[in-house]
Amino acid sequence: MEVACPNGLEHCSDADLVRLLVAGNHEAMTVIFDRYYRLVMSVALRMLHDVAEAEDVVHTTKSRLMKWTPTLGPRRAFMRWAWIHGMLRD
Repeated sequence: MEVACPNGLEHCSDADLVRLLVAGNHEAMTVIFDRYYRLVMSVALRMLHDVAEAEDVVHTTKSRLMKWTPTLGPRRAFMRWAWIHGMLRD
């Protein structure tokens, strides 16, 4: 399935970005990371109370997402991404 974001990746839905990432588009991860950096960082800071450790967790999370997302199909990747997103929002 081809994903079209005529106004640029910044305007894609999360689902479309995950589909692009699964297809090998690494720019999609940059957009996702930029979109959720503050949220993930705030959760990590609340849990760790240390900026350096929180930054390490955020970057480790990004690395792990980059590693496992392309190995999943689009449906499974989005389901896992949605679960992570939901956990961070709560």
